[in-house]
Amino acid sequence: MQRAVVAQNGESILSSIRVRDAAILTLDAQDRFIERGDILIEDGRITGVHPAGANDGAGAPPADRVIDGRGFLAAPGLINAHTHSPGALLAGTMDTESHPAFMWLNQADTSARSPHEVYVSAMLNATQMLLAGVTSAVDHFPAQNFGPEDIAAAVRAYDDSGMRMVLAVRIFDDTFGDI
Repeated sequence: MQRAVVAQNGESILSSIRVRDAAILTLDAQDRFIERGDILIEDGRITGVHPAGANDGAGAPPADRVIDGRGFLAAPGLINAHTHSPGALLAGTMDTESHPAFMWLNQADTSARSPHEVYVSAMLNATQMLLAGVTSAVDHFPAQNFGPEDIAAAVRAYDDSGMRMVLAVRIFDDTFGDI
């Protein structure tokens, strides 16, 4: 029997997932490493982690979807404590610049972005982090020439990505001294 949750738009979504036979780095109180294990996720929360086959009997809760984890490592998501989403569109373009030149060019590039461009940059930033295993971050979001609609666009992008995010709005009472 498949259990389903109905989303606000009326679509049915799965409510339980079992990842089978993955290597699992738990980082729990015992700091266990399970070479071959299963993870049960119910309603978006991990409800069980155990060695493969340990819960395969009649008492094993059914799952709506089973993912083959062989050859993969399951580990808690990483945390990036310092990112700048406006820079996601500039990656690799100013690696050889001096710090003053970098700061000036960064300000010039980001100061006239539309809320849609802010959204795209934050979504690209989130996508790059999620692909690298980062699930939570602090975005040191710039305040120069950005308004509430730009902050809302960045928040919307992170919300749409599913990441846990702190948007740390930078506020200055002076000019940048090095540019």
